[in-house]
Amino acid sequence: MERVKAESANVEREVTNLRALQTQMESDPLLKLSNFRNQALPKKALLVGALLFFVRGGADGMSAITSGDPGVRHR
Repeated sequence: MERVKAESANVEREVTNLRALQTQMESDPLLKLSNFRNQALPKKALLVGALLFFVRGGADGMSAITSGDPGVRHR
């Protein structure tokens, strides 16, 4: 009977460790990104929208730098 109690305590300890690891893994941004297919549609749309705005901002910035009067120096 003592062995059963000891093994039960070991199992409970390991379950606690696994839950802690699961919580840690769920908060890792790289794992969230790698698990992108299983995310909900609003999260996917938010990420895609953010990426599009980021790219658009970069393109607008490059356009502003490269356009204009060639005699004017940009700071």
